[in-house]
Amino acid sequence: MHRQIPSGQLDKATNKAPTVIITLASVHDKLMVLRAHKGLQGTQLGLDEDLTPAQQAQKRAAWATFKEAKKVGERVYWHGADLYINHKVVNSPTA
Repeated sequence: MHRQIPSGQLDKATNKAPTVIITLASVHDKLMVLRAHKGLQGTQLGLDEDLTPAQQAQKRAAWATFKEAKKVGERVYWHGADLYINHKVVNSPTA
C-alpha cells in the first residue's frame, strides 16, 4: 500500500519525510546519481543505495564500530556495505 503525503509534510505514522523509491535504467545512471549526491548537502534530502540482504547484514554488524569510530573523531564512511575508517576498509568480506 502506498500513501501519498503532501509536499513539505512529515509522514504521521513515522514522523519522517516520505521515502521515494526510484528505479534507474542502468548501473551507469545509478552511479551518476550517487556521484551527484553532494548537490543535496544543506537540504533535507538524501540518497541511500539499495543493498542486498547479505550487504544489509554486513552493514548492521559493523554499525557499532561505525558509531564508536565516529565518536572518537575518526574519518568514517560507507561505500555500499563496506565500512571505511581513515580511508581503510574494515568490514569487507574480502578485507
